Amino acid sequence: MGALRLLTDNAFTANVPDPYANFLRLIRVWDYLTLLKRSGQMHGIDLLLPHRPEGNLVLYCPACPEPGFNTDPSWSETPESLRHLNQRQQTLDGNFQCNQYSKNSDPDDVSLCKGRGQFPLDSEYKEYLASIPVSTEKSTCNYLKVVNKQDKKKFKNMAITGTVNVQCSHVFILSCADLQLGERFANSDQASATSIRQHTGRGPMTFKFRMEVDDVDEMRTYDIACEYTAHLEERFAKELPGWNQDSCMYLFGTSYISCIGHFHGDSETAEKYWPEADQLGPHVRQMNNGHRQDTMIDHHNDWNYKKLVNLGETLAAELALGKRKFLEKLNYFRGLSAAAGDLVDKWKVADRTARKMGKDVSSVYKHNISKVPSQVAIYQHMLAQDEQFEGSMVPRNKVARFLNEALMIQEDQRKLIRALDEAREQGLQSLGSEIVKRQEKLDARLVPWRREQREIMPKIGDRVASQSATSPPCPVENEKLFIPSDLTAAERRELGLTSLGVEEARWREGQAFDALRGVRTVVKAIRALRDRKEKNERQQKQNSRAGDHISDAVRRRDFRMATYGAARQAMISLDSLSEGPDSAFPPLSVLGDSRFTDGRLFTVGSGAAQSSIQPTGVSPAAPSTDAGPSTQMSKRKSADVALEAQLDESISHPKALKKRPKKAEERKEGKWMNGRKSPIVFSGSAPKQRSNVGKNTWKCASQSF
Repeated sequence: MGALRLLTDNAFTANVPDPYANFLRLIRVWDYLTLLKRSGQMHGIDLLLPHRPEGNLVLYCPACPEPGFNTDPSWSETPESLRHLNQRQQTLDGNFQCNQYSKNSDPDDVSLCKGRGQFPLDSEYKEYLASIPVSTEKSTCNYLKVVNKQDKKKFKNMAITGTVNVQCSHVFILSCADLQLGERFANSDQASATSIRQHTGRGPMTFKFRMEVDDVDEMRTYDIACEYTAHLEERFAKELPGWNQDSCMYLFGTSYISCIGHFHGDSETAEKYWPEADQLGPHVRQMNNGHRQDTMIDHHNDWNYKKLVNLGETLAAELALGKRKFLEKLNYFRGLSAAAGDLVDKWKVADRTARKMGKDVSSVYKHNISKVPSQVAIYQHMLAQDEQFEGSMVPRNKVARFLNEALMIQEDQRKLIRALDEAREQGLQSLGSEIVKRQEKLDARLVPWRREQREIMPKIGDRVASQSATSPPCPVENEKLFIPSDLTAAERRELGLTSLGVEEARWREGQAFDALRGVRTVVKAIRALRDRKEKNERQQKQNSRAGDHISDAVRRRDFRMATYGAARQAMISLDSLSEGPDSAFPPLSVLGDSRFTDGRLFTVGSGAAQSSIQPTGVSPAAPSTDAGPSTQMSKRKSADVALEAQLDESISHPKALKKRPKKAEERKEGKWMNGRKSPIVFSGSAPKQRSNVGKNTWKCASQSF
């Protein structure tokens, strides 16, 4: 600007008015004229595209179907099983970075696009919002409860808190609406209506809302669709001329809806644009709203154009990949069908429509948890039985208490081994006294259990006595319990423990299912905690605290996986489970994305066999800390505090041991279950050696105890 003033009057430059304000207005007009030219409005494109709104400034996605324009004339006669090929797929999602401060602004600064771009006409939009009362209806959706309870301080002094976008499955920005204090359904309704108007042609808009099971020509998804669709028809009819829990995925997840194809229905598609939009946020939050909307429309169309340029190459690559993967997926499907046998014919005639049954959802795709055995259920069932256990004079309920206590002691041993490993790896000598207390507590718990063992398993005494007589004494965390899974099949027959081994196998199956349920819960929580940390935690203190929460969740997940591995190994030892990836309880491994065959974490125990085809480039390994759920629906982008609360139900971890975990690649596979190192020695406080004096040591099987 200084150079222009000098060129105007080099002698009396100070008398030349500053042209900066006029220059800004000129640039804004220039950008608008450029938008008119690039959209084709300066070239009379409306005459060639009469099916689109007059004066349209939105760059459309050429890959999305527009009946009568880029579709086959007989598209309406496409078989229902292939109707997803002509389907218009869109998704909604909110963003809270492109906001605007509450400040004195120019009311005459309005958008030059006048509602012809992604944003609706501002005056009509404000009038529409003023006519919508604030809803006081209590939500039953877990996700929405967390969203509504989030810290409102971050919206302080904000006139506009963010935007909600409608995007197609190819991530073209179709419409946008401003938000005020969170995602109200009224804002999302306006964004949806704006995108619908883009396909209504000229003249007044007439709207007829229809929700049918077989209506698949247009698919629209939202990460809060469970609540959003509850009264959608009534809202649209009146204002424009419920639940999000585990069951929601079976009602609204695109993976469980026919004729959808591979469409990410959880608004993950919309997330791809937010990193670019987040960079725009600091530039527009100080602008007047008209200038802000014009700037965002320019950036939306710039994003659409870049997607357009690369669309052909991307779709060609996806098509080639689909052809390569087709045979692999087909063989995998045939393998599962062959493994299921006669069940396939039964499944073919089953009703695939999900239904709401009270507070639960009934679906053929939903696993019936009530039918899955658990350790607690088996324990309660046996406690109710007073008859004698097979082959002995011991009541079944006493055997139940014995086996239940044995599994809990082994779990405490794994916890103690984990604590010793972490203390040794991280050099935490200050934890010596705490570990000694835990060893003493476990030792005290083991003594009465041994008394029960000599009554239920009297012939095992020689082995227990030989273990107790070792010098130095075996550490309590490494002491073998000598239950049936610790013995070979020949030893069980020799000692008369075959029936007890069969009973333990039932308990181990319940233990494996319990561990899997815990892994699934913690895996979801890890994903939510990481997303929350990435999106919300910026300060060092908050970032460190979030990292500690994630590390603790990873340790809990790894412990549950170790419990599953122990239960699986016990079932193999008891001859109730075959080894290998085709068994009902295969070893857990790293999961891939949709381009790979799904993992077995969420289908373990179903008996379905894996295909012999393995994902290329992925080898079985110890589970990665980035392992996530095998379905896309569980990858929700939210600060889900409720999932954090669920972690408290998992295996607890000593607070004193909450230090930075060793990296996954440095952690030796199977370390918790293999042979232990020599006992750790702490300066100032050494673990007490276990003494055999005063113990109920078994001399031999033939003597009394």
